[in-house]
Amino acid sequence: MSSEPLVSIIIPIFNAEDYLRECLDSVCGQEYRNIEIVLVNDGSTDASLSICEEYAQSDNRVLLINKDNGGSPSARNAGLKIIKGDFIGFVDSDDMLHSKFVQTLLTAILESDSSMALCDCCSDLNQFNCENGDYTILSKEQAISGLLDDSGYKCCSGTRLYRRWLFDGLCYPEGKLFEDIALMYDIFKRADKVAYAKQPMYYYRMRKGSITKSKFSSGYYSLLESLDYVLDDSCELSGVDHNRIMTGYLSYYMGLFVRRGLLSGAKIDAEVLNLRRLIKENVNNIIANKYSLKRVKKIEMLLFAYVPFLYRFSLIIIRKK
Repeated sequence: MSSEPLVSIIIPIFNAEDYLRECLDSVCGQEYRNIEIVLVNDGSTDASLSICEEYAQSDNRVLLINKDNGGSPSARNAGLKIIKGDFIGFVDSDDMLHSKFVQTLLTAILESDSSMALCDCCSDLNQFNCENGDYTILSKEQAISGLLDDSGYKCCSGTRLYRRWLFDGLCYPEGKLFEDIALMYDIFKRADKVAYAKQPMYYYRMRKGSITKSKFSSGYYSLLESLDYVLDDSCELSGVDHNRIMTGYLSYYMGLFVRRGLLSGAKIDAEVLNLRRLIKENVNNIIANKYSLKRVKKIEMLLFAYVPFLYRFSLIIIRKK
């Protein structure tokens, strides 16, 4: 039996036949070999199940669970109930891990005695790499401060490796979009310190039909609930950069709620007025921010708040295109 720690990787799967082999090859091909790979088939109706069965038969580290469709959060929760590893990772079925992902993050955790380790993500394969095993140590307050940033490790489950105890008594909220945000915040609050390998070792596939590419829906209000929870609760924590949290909050609000809502013609007048007010109240922080906001987003926010007719005109042009 290996003396190396066992790492459990949970992969929720629903109708992912086009990308599933690439995903599974990236996980099975990890340089760190002592892993269990839990495939949770969430009621797929395409060839995903047969692909999963193929990998389960050819690699004894692969365990397959079949369940009725309940969404990605319920699939992750099903995996959490049966894993055996002391460390946990998650991968979406259309994404990929760099071959050094597990080794780099696990080494960082063990060497620094951290609660978890993070890496960056990318949606461009040309940026997908791991040049070295370097990492820095973040306090939980620093990690929380960057949770809503527009770059870096982002607020998603896949860019990190966790000690199992971080999930004790916690689970993914089911039936909500963007279920990662509130849970990741709660996990960061539990962490002692966090190792951050600032390298893009998680490849996030931007594809048509994914949540972050879909049109506005009423489900986006669950996103707003999660963002409000992080914003309000973090105000009670000392040592957290609240201005950084706020600008990250505004970036999410703007990008995934208001911009998409207006492009879709949704009736969100109250949300538009609220965001415009918040931008004006935090304009100095927005301009000075060097973490969450790229220059183009700063300009977009300022147009939205101070020159709304010009902002709406730009949306009309985008809609026509």
